[in-house]
Amino acid sequence: MNKPCIFNKNKNCDDCSECDICDLDPNKICDSCGSCLEINNNDYKRVLVDDIYESKELDEDDILLENSEPLENNLIPEEYEYLDISDDQDVNVEFIDDIEGLRDLLEDKDSKMLDEVTPGLFVLKNLKKELH
Repeated sequence: MNKPCIFNKNKNCDDCSECDICDLDPNKICDSCGSCLEINNNDYKRVLVDDIYESKELDEDDILLENSEPLENNLIPEEYEYLDISDDQDVNVEFIDDIEGLRDLLEDKDSKMLDEVTPGLFVLKNLKKELH
């Protein structure tokens, strides 16, 4: 089976060696110097390639690794017991928008009433202690 030409996908490779010509100097055969990639800067890393494997299009089954299980085996089994959340139903939850004025306090960066202990954790300052 012939491999396709890298310049024309409708044509089979006929070993014309056009793919071996240097991009910077058409009179030179490419020696993988990397000058065309400007390898002198640190944006590129050199990767040595031993061989290129060319084959037919891969099916989904071909992509699975040898040691991996099919997707059907990774699904949650039907007999799986979900966590019982009925005990959590009596927890008192209030959201920021439920408390009047709280969103404005949180958005006000110059607020003297709140202290951000860690990112996302705000504590009301005890203003009575600061006044005395």
